[in-house]
Amino acid sequence: MSSGNRKGKTVGETNNTSNICDECGEDYIYDPLKGERICPNCGIVSDDPVYSLGPEWRAYDSEEEKMRSRNGDPLSLLQADLGVHSKISNSKIDSRGNVLSAEKQRHYYRLSQVNNQSLESKVRNLKQALREIKRLKSQLQITVQNAELASIYYRKVLQANLIRGRSIIGMAAACIYLACRKTKTPLTLKDLQEATDLSIKELGRCVRIVLKLLEKEENTNKDQKTAYPALILKLGQNLEMSMPTIKIAIKISEEARKHGLTIGKNPMSIAAASLYIAGVYTGERRTQSQIARAAKTTPVTIRNRFKEIIGVLNLDDLEVKRGAAAIPVYIDDPRKLSRTEL
Repeated sequence: MSSGNRKGKTVGETNNTSNICDECGEDYIYDPLKGERICPNCGIVSDDPVYSLGPEWRAYDSEEEKMRSRNGDPLSLLQADLGVHSKISNSKIDSRGNVLSAEKQRHYYRLSQVNNQSLESKVRNLKQALREIKRLKSQLQITVQNAELASIYYRKVLQANLIRGRSIIGMAAACIYLACRKTKTPLTLKDLQEATDLSIKELGRCVRIVLKLLEKEENTNKDQKTAYPALILKLGQNLEMSMPTIKIAIKISEEARKHGLTIGKNPMSIAAASLYIAGVYTGERRTQSQIARAAKTTPVTIRNRFKEIIGVLNLDDLEVKRGAAAIPVYIDDPRKLSRTEL
């Protein structure tokens, strides 16, 4: 019997724990359901602690078991060392709990100091930038993917030695702006200005520096072709406008882009003017001041874009009567606008 019960040793036995019953000398049997070691001869339950070295999760096939295997924390692009780091401790005791001598303590203290001083200025710069990226990610409520892409951009900029003499916060914000533009996430420089307290001029300068390095001018301009739907959707939701009006505004922005009206213009101003025109067309009107506040621009800019768009798209018959634009109109039943076409 004892030879067939040797399997219980591999689960809960340690070097300091005996697997033999003190009463009858038989080998204990490990009960995985109760987590106890029981003598099969006399029934005595061992008081020695049992440590389970197996995983706490279940895997029903080899592929799932491979996915759940643990080899430390996952790599993270939002950490300077990708999450794989080592540190020399200043503890005064060793791994066995013995107190180190004064000479050993001085030796390990010196090693820790040398290890901390060996960090290059680029590593310290990257750590500060990644902290700023994570802060902006939380404040602007952007996704982890955008933050990780921004960290990749910043690493490239840092490798090219373009940070010297420039603001770390500004360059980190520029990387986030370009990452959001790459993933079609609606984010404007005005949003970054409020989150970083930097001027639009400085943010724009940082964006141009990163763009020049990444050589993404053509791809970025191509991305702007599909950025307007996301901007209009975000703006329309903030203004509580219905989907039919938002769809018409998207069509207007696409026509404006085809006629070259978006070149050199702020994308948010084009989106705001398109939404304003769509609201007037469907009757779900918002005032220029309301749209300007939501778009973080001025009513004058919206009026200028409004005149340019209706002039090129042959919408001269779309007339806003005097005083009518000062009264917002909310649609109780958006289904009435579902069949409205431009």
